[in-house]
Amino acid sequence: MSGVTTVDARGVDISVLQRLGAHMRPHDVEECTAFGVSPVEAVLQSAYHPESESFAVLDEAGEALWVYGRGRARNAGGMGIWCLGRIGSERYARFFLQESKRVLERWLDDGLPLWNYVSVSNDASLRWLAWLGATFGEEVEIGGVRFVRFELRR
Repeated sequence: MSGVTTVDARGVDISVLQRLGAHMRPHDVEECTAFGVSPVEAVLQSAYHPESESFAVLDEAGEALWVYGRGRARNAGGMGIWCLGRIGSERYARFFLQESKRVLERWLDDGLPLWNYVSVSNDASLRWLAWLGATFGEEVEIGGVRFVRFELRR
């Protein structure tokens, strides 16, 4: 997987990000839709939001596998984090695990909690978050989907 690279999402051609949104993993689609945004809108908002730090992971052909980032969460404390992936990105699981661990450790060095909500039916993301050491809190319903809050702290 040596051709896989992580880049600033703002420098990625918009058509590459739109294709990620059009071929997003089903659980990510469910979560975006519950929050009232289309998958393509969610990717573009994630990549280009002026108050966030966002990255794209590109495969050997320059196609986006994931877009992820963090940004201050108004009135909630800490930093909101997110990761949206493409169908088939599981093929790069080893890279994803190593890269996500490295990035999240760096973000936790800032001393702020990292948090968001994940669908209670998104087993792969729940396992990944538990592996990272996340704690899980209250469950809420958003857009007809049950979510659980997670938090990562040092």
